[in-house]
Amino acid sequence: MQELVIIGFAEKHRAIEVLPQLQRLKFDWSADLRNAVAVEVEKDGRLRLHHSQLLDPAVGSTMHQWKAILSAIIPLPHMPQSSNAETIAEARTINAEGNSWLRIALPDHDFIRNAAAVLRPGNSAILAIIRASQSARAVLSGYSYIVLRTSIELQKDLIEPI
Repeated sequence: MQELVIIGFAEKHRAIEVLPQLQRLKFDWSADLRNAVAVEVEKDGRLRLHHSQLLDPAVGSTMHQWKAILSAIIPLPHMPQSSNAETIAEARTINAEGNSWLRIALPDHDFIRNAAAVLRPGNSAILAIIRASQSARAVLSGYSYIVLRTSIELQKDLIEPI
């Protein structure tokens, strides 16, 4: 069983500071943090993703996965007509994947509502997919009083890069 975990912070840059600290921990679940992301929420509501520097090249990029999960929580805004075709195509793909996450992997509506509340302007968060573990929950709650989690079932087509 895996869990999508969101660790929320009331400071914009705090997630970027804490993620490397978490990645240096030595627990059985620590390896799951290699592909975690830190998210900053700008004052205008835009999300800025900071991907881990410890990516495993064999796994490939999981950036589309994180964009889809974030889009499931906070849908991307409609693209202005002046956007280029590549940007429009990427936004449509991410929104479609986000809808897949909502239907298949993230059926917990309370989790989605609470995650959207965490991802407010001026805040930051760490998103990770970890194996369900009491140890992980105990350690993560020591870094922030906001730790959201939901069980997820990942399907192969939801985790492969586009």
